[in-house]
Amino acid sequence: MEKVHAVAISCAERIIGAIPSALCQQSSLYAMLELLTLMWRSCLDEEIDEYSWRSTMTSVRGGVTIELSDSYPLRRNILKAFHTNSRKWVLHVLNMAPMDIKGLLQVLKSHA
Repeated sequence: MEKVHAVAISCAERIIGAIPSALCQQSSLYAMLELLTLMWRSCLDEEIDEYSWRSTMTSVRGGVTIELSDSYPLRRNILKAFHTNSRKWVLHVLNMAPMDIKGLLQVLKSHA
């Protein structure tokens, strides 16, 4: 399972490295943020509802669904790696196209 996640991160790294403007699209930026939110919530479930874990989570706003491991340490490791990489990718694109990213984030903030 960890190798699958490593490959996914590597693929995203290649795409964003070759085409940074991919994150300037509303759908891709919001999907990344939705995935981060879902992963964070899945880790929070350990603290809130430790006896009833969920294997899938779906975001209401974006319709993104993820299937999760039952291992909370693995979930936390995936969240940490994805958060670190997402932050790096957004900062990279923010340096290249600051107005595009800021505009998308502002729209997201106004809908929250």
